[in-house]
Amino acid sequence: MSKPVTDTPGNRSGVFLGIGLMYLAAFQIFKLPPVLPLLLDTYAYDRTLAGAFMSIYAAAGLLLSVPLGKVMSHRGPQLLIYTSLSLTVLGNLLGVSYPETGGLMLLGRGLEGIGFAGLAIVGPVLANRSVSPIWFPLIISLTAIWIPVGQLVAGVLAPLVVPYYSWQGLWWIGLVATGVIAFAVAGLLGRQTSTQGPRAEDGNRIRDLAPQERSRLVMAASVFAIFSIQYFAFMTCLPQYLVEVLGLTATQSALGYLIPIIIVIPVSLLTGWMFRIGFRLDRMMVLGMIMIAVVWALVPSGNEGMSGIGLMIVYGIGAGITPTCLFAMPTAIVGKNGPTASAFGIIMTGRNLGVLVGPVLLAMVFDLSGGWSFIAPLFFTTTAAGTVVAMYLRASLKTVETPF
Repeated sequence: MSKPVTDTPGNRSGVFLGIGLMYLAAFQIFKLPPVLPLLLDTYAYDRTLAGAFMSIYAAAGLLLSVPLGKVMSHRGPQLLIYTSLSLTVLGNLLGVSYPETGGLMLLGRGLEGIGFAGLAIVGPVLANRSVSPIWFPLIISLTAIWIPVGQLVAGVLAPLVVPYYSWQGLWWIGLVATGVIAFAVAGLLGRQTSTQGPRAEDGNRIRDLAPQERSRLVMAASVFAIFSIQYFAFMTCLPQYLVEVLGLTATQSALGYLIPIIIVIPVSLLTGWMFRIGFRLDRMMVLGMIMIAVVWALVPSGNEGMSGIGLMIVYGIGAGITPTCLFAMPTAIVGKNGPTASAFGIIMTGRNLGVLVGPVLLAMVFDLSGGWSFIAPLFFTTTAAGTVVAMYLRASLKTVETPF
């Protein structure tokens, strides 16, 4: 059990900084999809290259999350924050300056992706370290919804900005937001507060992960990988599925696509509140995975009309509960004052693996089978396997006192 943290103004500043870094990273990755049709029409990118503009983020996170977590554990947050923000700025400038050259645009997105990998670790670790125990479950919820928030912010800004500044407007917003965060970092990290974390000179005070902790984190990362495979594949194919299989119009499909996203956000916040009143996150993680597996099992026989809407609602609930629990796992496993940066590095590696594999796996199965018939059984099987791993992890955590 970690020691209570006094809820001082400095701590609150660390919380806001950590959340700001996370949400900035989410906006940077999702500023692309709303304007991708415009980019394709303007610059005639190859479709595979256009897909790589998104997948390179996952590749960067997959390769770098664990090393970056170790860097933060032993050097503190400053180096990782400044490096990540600098790479994000360089990537945005490269993309907005040379969009007609697909390779340079991809390089720019790659630099942003490296920055994203760093911010995805340092943001939640800073927020978790800085928050007082009474608000800790809320921070876990806010961590879990960073991706949906990034999607919504980019989706709302695009129709407001693009008519006046074309797609570049979103890149300039990203640059301004990154600059604002950089100034905030410069001010906050100059204070002697918990936002500083370990310094390089006292990095030896940060212990390494114990073998049992590493084993539990690998299990949690495996569950996160399996969850992310089906979730990102689902969110990628849902609009197309609603049109081709259920016969919805493009407008109806767009509205149907929003149902799971809209549900995920309040469910994640509710899950954090449930942590606060005594619900164990390991049990809720298993519940969330079971709900998702049941949906995939029922999709072939109940995907039309009200039953289809009902399945998407249940899916949204499960997709809100599960990542909230998984983002809480690093602190639950190693403790609030333990090597949380290294723990988040392992967890984020699993998530990034799923993000990278999911859409590609779906496309391969679709092409091989010639349709949608094998998609639901495939993801039922994978999610069921993930549920078994989650149950095994729950059994391992029965004797662990979680900081909620």
